[in-house]
Amino acid sequence: MPVSERVLERRMHAARNFLLNSTRSVGEVARLWSLEIVLFELTDKRFSADLSRSCASVICTQLERNNNFKNSKGKQIMTTPTYNRLNKDDAIVLLVDHQTGLISLVQDFSPNEFKNNVLALADLAKFFELPTILTTSFEQGPNGPLVPELKEMFPDAPYIARPGQINAWDNEDFVKAIKATGRKQIIIAGVVTDVCVAFPTLSALAEGFDVFVVTDASGTFNTTVQQAAWSRMTQAGAQMMNWFSVACELHRDWRNDIEGLGNLLSQRIPNYRNLMNSYSALTAQQK
Repeated sequence: MPVSERVLERRMHAARNFLLNSTRSVGEVARLWSLEIVLFELTDKRFSADLSRSCASVICTQLERNNNFKNSKGKQIMTTPTYNRLNKDDAIVLLVDHQTGLISLVQDFSPNEFKNNVLALADLAKFFELPTILTTSFEQGPNGPLVPELKEMFPDAPYIARPGQINAWDNEDFVKAIKATGRKQIIIAGVVTDVCVAFPTLSALAEGFDVFVVTDASGTFNTTVQQAAWSRMTQAGAQMMNWFSVACELHRDWRNDIEGLGNLLSQRIPNYRNLMNSYSALTAQQK
C-alpha cells in the first residue's frame, strides 16, 4: 500500500478516536457519528489531538458538502445534513473589536452600509433579549475605542477591554463571560473578519460551541480576504449568516410579534417599510 494511503488511514483513525472521546454536545456528536462507517479500523494511535481535531473537521465538512462518501470497500455512503437552527433561549451575541480605528480598515462594505448592519445586529440582540458581550483589543493603540453607539446600546453588558490578545478567546475574562451565560450558540461579528472574528470562532468550535457568523456585520480589507475567511470558518463548522436571516431564524413565526420585528426591520431596511405600510393599511381596513 502506498505511504500516502497509510498516512490517510492513520489520520482517519485519529479522527475516529477524537469523535469517540469528544466533549462535544450530544447533538453534534450524533451529527458527526456517520464518520464511524467510513473510518478504517486501525490500531495506530500516535497522532496528536490537534491532528485528530483537524482530520475530524475536514472529513465532516466533506461529508456535509458532498452529502456522500465512500467507505474502505468503495461502497457509497449517504449522509443526511442536519438543520441546526438558532434558538433565542440558547444564543448569545459577541461583538468583537468594532473599534473606531479598526473600522477604517473595512473595505468590503461601504461605511454607511457596514454601520447600519452592525447596529441592526445590535438592535436584534436587544429585541430578542440575547446576552451580549462587547470586547475590544489594545484600545490604547491605533485600534481605538469601541464605537460609542454600541456602548450606549449595551451600558450593562460585559465589556472586556483586552490588553493585547489578538484572539479574544485567549482572554480569560472573555471566555468566562461567555461560559457564565450557560448558552451554547454563539452569534459573532467583528472587525476584521479574518482575524478578530475567525480566531475566536475557530477556538469556540474547538470547545464544542455552535457558531453563527454574521457576515454583513463583520468587515475586512477586501472581498478576497473576506471569502477566504468565510471558507476557513465554514470548513471548521461555523454557519455563515446575515443579520436579517439571524433575526428571522430567531423569530420563527411572524405571529409572535409582527409589529415589533417589522418595525425593527423597517428602521434598518428602508424598502421594508413598504411591507409594513401595506400591512398597517390592511389591518386598519379590517378594524
